[in-house]
Amino acid sequence: MDRRLINSYLLVKSLERAASGWFFSTYVLFLLANGLTAAQATQVNMAYMLGNFVFNLPTGALGDVLGNVPVYLSGAVILGTGFFAYGLGHSFAFFFACEGASAVGGALMSNALEALLTNEIGVDRAKNVKAQAGIYGAIASMPTALAGAFVGATVGLEYPWFLASVTMLACFIVGAVVLKEHHTVRHTRLASVVQVFPKFGASIKGGTVLIFSKKPLIYSAMILMALAVATQAINMFWAPIFKEEAGATWWMGALWVAIAAFSIVGAQLSKRLKANLVTIGCILLAIGIPLIMTNIFPHVIWVTCSLFLAHEIGRGMWLPVVDAYANTYIANDVRNTANSTLESFEVLARWAGLWAAGTLTQKAPQWLVDVLTMVLDPKTVTELTSGFSLLTVWELCGLVVFAAGLIAIWLGVRVKVFALVLTAQYQVKSYVKKLKEA
Repeated sequence: MDRRLINSYLLVKSLERAASGWFFSTYVLFLLANGLTAAQATQVNMAYMLGNFVFNLPTGALGDVLGNVPVYLSGAVILGTGFFAYGLGHSFAFFFACEGASAVGGALMSNALEALLTNEIGVDRAKNVKAQAGIYGAIASMPTALAGAFVGATVGLEYPWFLASVTMLACFIVGAVVLKEHHTVRHTRLASVVQVFPKFGASIKGGTVLIFSKKPLIYSAMILMALAVATQAINMFWAPIFKEEAGATWWMGALWVAIAAFSIVGAQLSKRLKANLVTIGCILLAIGIPLIMTNIFPHVIWVTCSLFLAHEIGRGMWLPVVDAYANTYIANDVRNTANSTLESFEVLARWAGLWAAGTLTQKAPQWLVDVLTMVLDPKTVTELTSGFSLLTVWELCGLVVFAAGLIAIWLGVRVKVFALVLTAQYQVKSYVKKLKEA
């Protein structure tokens, strides 16, 4: 039964990733082609994050109370519908509304199958399976990313969204079939609604309180937020940056294949790593250092691209390891809720990261220029207030990730030293007790 669940999980998650692959490399390009500015594209994406933040916790509790598979499949239908509607859009308001509606589907799907898998096979096995899902998902996204970029460049940038909708529908159908034995809704009768609501509230309370009651989970939340705040601008603007240098839309699909290939390397490496703070810190350093270096030769595209791809190895290692670390301290009955709470913090950090990136790339208001002029020379003020380039923002993001990595390593070493001290104290006490007894 475990083997069947693992295979089903890998298949469904691969289809889910393949659906996103259709538009991933042309997402921002589609918004810009419809007349939105880079700032408006950021605001549209922030609508998804806001919706995700609002709905993540209650949908996680729904999964714990009603069943993870029905909740996941409901999300697939909503998200697939959102993809189709997105391709029909032409205005900021329409895209904003689609992002908000799609966020409900994304929230329903997030952590649902992961919670089911971890509950059934345990944290250690689930870590490796999730890493394998990352590999299969990356492979599945390669053909759809290439085809999506080609279709977008030759037919129209809206068509990848329609193809993504069809693929997500296939994900729903396949999921409904292969996960059938896990599809039983725990409360089906109308009379059971009276029982559901108290359990729903208890799940939200239990999952949320759990995050703040255990130091490892607090560390997980802080580390997740640090990486999210630093990398969301990279997620959003890598395509426009490289398109400006390369000049061709179809090339974005080829670049996505390279991104997927490097993330596969990271996911494969994660299987050999232990889920602890020191490992997580080293992964963060592997992400941060290449990002810091991306602005060394800003107009030499192969250098920037190579460093960008290098950081994807760390991001491929990241999720399975930090997920296993956090889930070691989460009980089965609130796993989806607790993970959704962690993701809510992560989404909030992404929102803050996008806002900060947008602010840094824009010219500072005149009042700030006047204040800085009082204490700094005019040349320095001009450099600080004229707006940073996106590559400079990437560099700053790398510094944030690098600092988070050092803090995680310090916390991990501190925990290990504390454990060694406690062990030594226990051994000394045991030895003294034996001497007294002798």
